[in-house]
Amino acid sequence: MNISFIRPAEHHCLSRKIIFLLLLFLGAGRAVRAQDIDFARKIIDTLSSPEMAGRGYSANGHIKAARFISESFRETGLIPLAGKSYFQYFEISANTFPGQLNLRINGNKLDAAYDYQPDPCSPAYSGRGPVVFLKKRWLKNKKSLSNALSDPRFSGRFLLIDESKAWTGKEKYRDLLSSVETAFKESEAVRFEGLIVLVQKTLTWHIARQACRRPVIQIIKDSLPRRKIKALSLLIESEVKNDIRTQNVCGFIEGSKYPDRFLVISAHYDHLGQMGSKAYIPGANDDASGIAMMLDLARYFKEHPPEFSVAFLAFGAEEAGLIGSRYFTEHPLLPLDSICFMINLDIVGTGDEGIAVVNAKVFGEAFEELKTLNARSNYFPRIKARGKAANSDHYFFTEKGVPAFFIYTMGGIPAYHNVWDRAETLPLTRYEALFRLLPDFSDSVCRP
Repeated sequence: MNISFIRPAEHHCLSRKIIFLLLLFLGAGRAVRAQDIDFARKIIDTLSSPEMAGRGYSANGHIKAARFISESFRETGLIPLAGKSYFQYFEISANTFPGQLNLRINGNKLDAAYDYQPDPCSPAYSGRGPVVFLKKRWLKNKKSLSNALSDPRFSGRFLLIDESKAWTGKEKYRDLLSSVETAFKESEAVRFEGLIVLVQKTLTWHIARQACRRPVIQIIKDSLPRRKIKALSLLIESEVKNDIRTQNVCGFIEGSKYPDRFLVISAHYDHLGQMGSKAYIPGANDDASGIAMMLDLARYFKEHPPEFSVAFLAFGAEEAGLIGSRYFTEHPLLPLDSICFMINLDIVGTGDEGIAVVNAKVFGEAFEELKTLNARSNYFPRIKARGKAANSDHYFFTEKGVPAFFIYTMGGIPAYHNVWDRAETLPLTRYEALFRLLPDFSDSVCRP
């Protein structure tokens, strides 16, 4: 079933609890700057909660999160950028996993998101069968591998690959493994039912826009029973949803002296959503932390009115390929040439080892100013300069000629795109330092 936008009455019903929570703490924390951390934690807790379902495209998670942010904008007193609404709508497609995920190895049930995960493009599937281990002789070259994958004797069976058993050189093995995964996802000639990959690393998920031909499953090797794997049963209830109506959330504070000159502060609110009906990916650091910083800075600039205007852009569908920010640059709600600078905040919940700045090597003068301000107050032990990269929502703005930095914090917990990126373990080590640095930097790059 496709997701369409929620009608006003329905939208109001699903948001009452969220609005109540927002009003409860947002107004109380507004007057005391020492409570920045408390404010941030409450925002992150809410956006990472089960209520938000991973802020993805099942259970209306993306809509609930956008509604929550728009109510914060309204309470702070931001002016909508999109006429009377804070929402800028656009459509996407996504492969979703709202239903059951069930994997049993030799009869033993494994836990989705903790022990294993389906590849994000895995189609709906229900079946069982014996397991065939990848044979060393199949890896002589791509032709021998292709012949094995298309052998009719393997119909109804699952191929199992153990990443730790790299019989060939690492680069060649990695290349062959990539060929196997591509064939399972795309080729009609493959006779196996599905692919099972044993990994020793932590699981990392993402979003696929469409479904592939066969299920591909990653399993953490330590989660398996010690005895030999003989057979498995697999149930995946996934659904490709087309024409999902989602949104950017956009508001601004008008400048007192230069209202047509804009600083942009942005973060993305979407994340990876549900992995089955019992697990979701919280996305505390990525990027509830950036949204918390953005909302906190909105309160700051409202209390300390700037001479230039400040736009606050909460982008949707970043995890699906920077779709929301690209849509904004193609349908701008303010002239792009009026933007003096853009600060994109994505993964800012740590900071033990400093911050990294994407585009630092592109906008060298602004980076030197940032370093000077940091050294003056000793906010961070290190500021790492990076070049141009298409890795967050700043990218399409830079492609349109807008000067922009993507700032993220370094060090602390390594959790990323999995169930371990939780609010309760996010340290916010240098949150206050970044909060103090950004207004000074904004003033230096945007004051004429």
